[in-house]
Amino acid sequence: MARLAGSGDRRTEPFEIAAGVLQWRVTATCQSGKSGHIRIGGDGGPEPLVDQECPGRFFGFSILTGLRALNVRAVGPWEVVVEQQVDHPIAEPPLPGMGDGSRLASGDFAGVEQDGMGTATLYRLPGGGRALRLAPFFVTANTDLFVWASQASAPRTSADALFSPHVQLEALKATAGEQNYLLPDSLRLDDIRSIVIWCEPVRTAYAAAPLRRR
Repeated sequence: MARLAGSGDRRTEPFEIAAGVLQWRVTATCQSGKSGHIRIGGDGGPEPLVDQECPGRFFGFSILTGLRALNVRAVGPWEVVVEQQVDHPIAEPPLPGMGDGSRLASGDFAGVEQDGMGTATLYRLPGGGRALRLAPFFVTANTDLFVWASQASAPRTSADALFSPHVQLEALKATAGEQNYLLPDSLRLDDIRSIVIWCEPVRTAYAAAPLRRR
């Protein structure tokens, strides 16, 4: 992570984006008054990464790797945080007791605002707890993705997911592979009708899997 700060117009110090990074995000904050503006450009690629009125907190994304720098044009003080996403597929083994006989519900992912595919399955564990397994699984890469257990039966839009009762289970461990998530004991099975992958910075549902009871 790189944290860059300044005031007014400035070209930042160079920072390195590793070759294995899927993408990187800039989070920009500016504190000038109502007449302020911040514009952030990079070296090559789509321009600009951020172009917004201040004050506020804004996001931009790029997939370019190597030695990079940002060109900031702003009125007043600003700060930019650069975060890299190195998100290799993970392959967590099934938890003890996960099998056909302990399966409670399952469903297939489909894209909502982004691409998503794979299967979500709920299991009863030997000790009485419950767990969610995503296997196999893929969703469009991004930072700050979360797994929701939703009461929406078949969310087709971000609004369907956002305005339906839901419980955030955990931050998504990886955007591909096989992974497990424990469910809180207080969460009723009848209240889990779908699994939603939610992106908080842009507040959109990336993908959803409506669940069918066993």
